[in-house]
Amino acid sequence: MNKKKPLNIALGLTIALVAVSLLGGNFLSMPAKDNVISTSTISENKTKMVVKEDTLLSIQALKNSGCDRTVQLNSEALLALPQQQFVTHHSWSDKAETFSGPLLQDVLDTACNNSEKIKLTALNDYAIDMDFNEVKKYQPIVALSVDGKRLSVREKGPLWVMLPLDKHNIKDRSLDGIMIWQLSDIEILKANDEAS
Repeated sequence: MNKKKPLNIALGLTIALVAVSLLGGNFLSMPAKDNVISTSTISENKTKMVVKEDTLLSIQALKNSGCDRTVQLNSEALLALPQQQFVTHHSWSDKAETFSGPLLQDVLDTACNNSEKIKLTALNDYAIDMDFNEVKKYQPIVALSVDGKRLSVREKGPLWVMLPLDKHNIKDRSLDGIMIWQLSDIEILKANDEAS
């Protein structure tokens, strides 16, 4: 009886350590925060959206945001937008990679052509708030493929916000937090009323 008790304690500790390691690994793989973005909780003033089965990206404007359109984009809709391609180095690979996909600006324009503050959410519920006015100068894309291969969930897809870091000569990790992978939802928090 005494021999079983230490064995049960050791087994319990092992299980607890494995659980903490798995959870900790998920948080460590998230992009770093910077002064352009901040983490946030799920918004309370949005309506529940019924998502179509083939939807890759849902865009919803919050009440009183200055925009009132809800859009669900599947793979075909995203590929129908003008496509951009660039080669860049980034923090998650040792070598430069070729990213392809529509500009985030064009994706946002499908719902609201004057987005100012937005919230991006990933499949694992990681979320960032972004001042799009500060970010759009970098021309981020919603990448669907890397090096000619469509992104899978396992490979940070199916959608990954990426910036042409080499083009803008950004070598530090200050913008890593903007490059959210496994993107699934965008909320328009505020639109510029004076924009056309």
